[in-house]
Amino acid sequence: MLLKRFLLIILVGSILAGCGQRKLNLLILHTDQQSQWTVGVYGLDDLRGPLTTPNLDALAEDGILFTNFFTNSGVCSPSRALMMTGCYAPRNGVYANDMIMSDIPTLATQLNDAGYTTGYAGKWHLSGMGHPGWEPDGYGWTDNRFMFNSGHYKKITEQEGENPKAHPYKVIGDKKSYTTDWLTNKTLEFIRTNRNTKFAYMVSYPDPHQPWEVREPFNSMFDPADMSIPDSYSQRIDPLTGWHADIVKSHKKLSQSKLQRIKSKYSGSVKLLDYNMGRIIDELKELDLYDKTLIVFTTDHGEYMGEHGMLYKNHFFETAYRLPMIVRIPDGDKEVVNSHIFSMVDFMPGILNLLGIEPNEEVQGRDFSRLLTDENVEWKEEAQIHHALHKGAGLFTPDYYLLLHRTGEHLLFDRKNDPKELYNLYNDPDLQLVIIEMTNRILEHHKLYNTPEWEWLGEL
Repeated sequence: MLLKRFLLIILVGSILAGCGQRKLNLLILHTDQQSQWTVGVYGLDDLRGPLTTPNLDALAEDGILFTNFFTNSGVCSPSRALMMTGCYAPRNGVYANDMIMSDIPTLATQLNDAGYTTGYAGKWHLSGMGHPGWEPDGYGWTDNRFMFNSGHYKKITEQEGENPKAHPYKVIGDKKSYTTDWLTNKTLEFIRTNRNTKFAYMVSYPDPHQPWEVREPFNSMFDPADMSIPDSYSQRIDPLTGWHADIVKSHKKLSQSKLQRIKSKYSGSVKLLDYNMGRIIDELKELDLYDKTLIVFTTDHGEYMGEHGMLYKNHFFETAYRLPMIVRIPDGDKEVVNSHIFSMVDFMPGILNLLGIEPNEEVQGRDFSRLLTDENVEWKEEAQIHHALHKGAGLFTPDYYLLLHRTGEHLLFDRKNDPKELYNLYNDPDLQLVIIEMTNRILEHHKLYNTPEWEWLGEL
């Protein structure tokens, strides 16, 4: 169901001021590799097919749906470090997966300082190579008994006197031990235990990231034949750049039938996530906490799922970077769509300000909550993109997406007229002024933060 109210500015200043005075609880519902098209309320029916997400749709209809929220890095660890610190990789220390985050103030440390009881369950991926790595350094998340560093396990069970057991990927749990269900149960336990305190809890589900098997009945819930094939599957990009040809070659065995089988299981994982998020929201209502809690849903990055002939993420197309995000503010406006552009580095300062907490001086991101409170806010509509392997640097604006590649084979897409990114316009003579202006913005950004990309960007 499409939302009906499309607003760019939400005048809820007095409400948000009240949020700070009331010290709302915070609940972050976080997933791994979930594309924006998977959430029904975004209306991307041609990609989603029969998948429905009634609980997330209801949350959006009771709050704010953000349509232009981006991660600055389309891979797990860097995106999560941006989220936790509000700083770019040169400051937070996480350029790629399996790196250890710098010892700087985090979302959790600031919540602790503000008097919150904090907890985290699920995948962390910011404490090095631990796999699963139970109870890693949580950088401030106090109750981290059910936090594991990395892995996408399908079954977790308790072990008396020891950390839980994460079973091999091929072992699929049931409705109690399947990881999504198990983490939901731990979240419910925390909420019940801390219902009389001011709490902040984050549950980070490792689904719908591959491997795509999910417990029944969700594994076979969707018929592969009903799964749509993206229009860009056949690679109608002109010209086909050298580095992109390599990507196509690496996915040459992705037949349409194989893609449909994978997509049916991916959709089943999303369906199970939506079901479990509904369980948590219902519990908040049952405990009279729903109107005392700021609820946020998002993910770390998207999944191509056949777009441009690819699977996974960490390449250069929009689906890996443009994310679903829903924020429900008690007593706030309902059924609102916000189309301002902001990014993962802005997440921490925005959430803290919604809670009435002033972000620390280290923060490099912007306070996106201003988009909800000030109709005259000066806001640069952009999201800067950093590639985990430093191969590319990009910029999203309302009209265009420019990707500069270190090989010199660049991309420019018209976001309004070519949202599926089928036509590379980088060599269009009518757009050279646009390219120059956007290139300068990319160069200024990477020079300012002294990124690894600046080594080759500075030679352009």
